[in-house]
Amino acid sequence: MEKAKEEMLIEAQNQKRKEQLASLSLQRGSLASYRGDKGQMSYQNRLRKIAMPEKSLKENPTFTEHSLVKTSIPFLYAKESDTIILKGDIFIYQGKPFEVDSLNFKRREFQARPIWEGEIKNAPSDKDISMSISDLKGERASAYVHQPSREERKLLKIIHTGDFYGNFDKELQEKYYPLHLVCATYNECTPPIFSIGNGGKLAINEERYYCYRDPGTVHSLNPFSLDDLKKIQSAAKIGIETEYKWRLEIYQKLFQGCIPELSAIMFKAVLVDEEGIAKSA
Repeated sequence: MEKAKEEMLIEAQNQKRKEQLASLSLQRGSLASYRGDKGQMSYQNRLRKIAMPEKSLKENPTFTEHSLVKTSIPFLYAKESDTIILKGDIFIYQGKPFEVDSLNFKRREFQARPIWEGEIKNAPSDKDISMSISDLKGERASAYVHQPSREERKLLKIIHTGDFYGNFDKELQEKYYPLHLVCATYNECTPPIFSIGNGGKLAINEERYYCYRDPGTVHSLNPFSLDDLKKIQSAAKIGIETEYKWRLEIYQKLFQGCIPELSAIMFKAVLVDEEGIAKSA
């Protein structure tokens, strides 16, 4: 009974948080477009209206973005996806990274510019795009990264390419690896997918049409995770099964700079394969 009451309270607080964020977004947007005398009563009234949702958010235990109420920066808020939208945010749309460039409070839209590096085969253009805040809940919007760090920005710019396997922060690569798979295969890149196959062997496949919602790929291993890397190493000792053995050498080079342990596994597998071919010749 007490647990049910607690859950109802949290739900009510969370709903109130969303309403307060939506109100604060509108109020700050209105203030940002104000062109009158800031000494006028109308301007002071706007400030008072802004102070009310700010105070309520500070007191709401489900609100964690406290830096937002410590500034007067205008922002858009997508209530459907519970997303705060600020200039400088990065979102992935149709497998491509875009940076939020400007906000339109009247239309509840934002403009974004492409920031990707390298060739994207399916990109119809490299023009800026305009999106409604409701579009963030659509299937073509894979992810939204709020105020990414400098290192995150570097990684996100090449998240759809094989350059993802470069010398970056390993924790960030672990965090964004699932998103990398979505973006890479969306753009006809074919990164290897690791899983436990028959008899506990390491299965290596290419997911050309990888979908992060597909139940068959949910359990794929993340090579940037230390725990998953140990599973990969243990399974490789039993054996390796792959549809495209000739690509093992490509994978060996792919992981050489970022995960040398995995590169070594690929190298040994190539040697075993070559020995097998030599014996059968």
